[in-house]
Amino acid sequence: MCLTEFDEESAIRGWKQDGRQEQAVEAAKTMLSDHLPTDKVALYSGLPLEQVLELQKELAAQPAPAN
Repeated sequence: MCLTEFDEESAIRGWKQDGRQEQAVEAAKTMLSDHLPTDKVALYSGLPLEQVLELQKELAAQPAPAN
């Protein structure tokens, strides 16, 4: 395998991981919006509890959507 092939494969793996991370964050935001406990959100999303707590703070700081 040449260096160029390795770099391409590494980049593709990174993109897939980024996509999974984004999906986990969006899922966590949805669960937090549904008022699930933060420890459950961390468990189900696979995100660290600290990150879930930060997401919770971000959501709390956002204005409520108009219905």
